[in-house]
Amino acid sequence: MKKTTEKTLALAMAAVLCITTVAVPVDAKVKKPKLSIKKMILNTGEKKKIKIKNAGKVKKVTWKSKKTSVAFLTKKTKKSVTIVAKKPGKTTVTC
Repeated sequence: MKKTTEKTLALAMAAVLCITTVAVPVDAKVKKPKLSIKKMILNTGEKKKIKIKNAGKVKKVTWKSKKTSVAFLTKKTKKSVTIVAKKPGKTTVTC
């Protein structure tokens, strides 16, 4: 009697382990962080806030503007930044 209960428990534990490993997908892809806005037009003196989408496990963000004479960055945080337009022109903001 004792051996049959031990075998039953062992089979039940093995079945539970198999079910839990199959139920959780191994290839759960984490989405890459990206900017909330791809393109925008600002007039001189206007401000716009940009956020990062899917920034769950981003540890450090370095915000950069190619031409700081056209637009500069203020209020830099871990997940957002405010862009202020200085003069007409084009620039690229990266994180």
